[in-house]
Amino acid sequence: MCQPIAHRNLVDWLRTQKKVIAFWRDTVSAIPNTEIDLIESLEIHHNWLAKELIRLTNHLDEKMRR
Repeated sequence: MCQPIAHRNLVDWLRTQKKVIAFWRDTVSAIPNTEIDLIESLEIHHNWLAKELIRLTNHLDEKMRR
């Protein structure tokens, strides 16, 4: 019974992390002479997290329908 709440909390936390990474990426991108490797690393992490969130929410939605 606690699992849906725990999963919801995890998804909410991951969404917050995605927003933080996006903000960090955008902030770093606006700084002159920022190393492109840092920006690319943040972009890769942001994209990975976005895909994982989709996968996780799809999995949880399917589990809830059972």
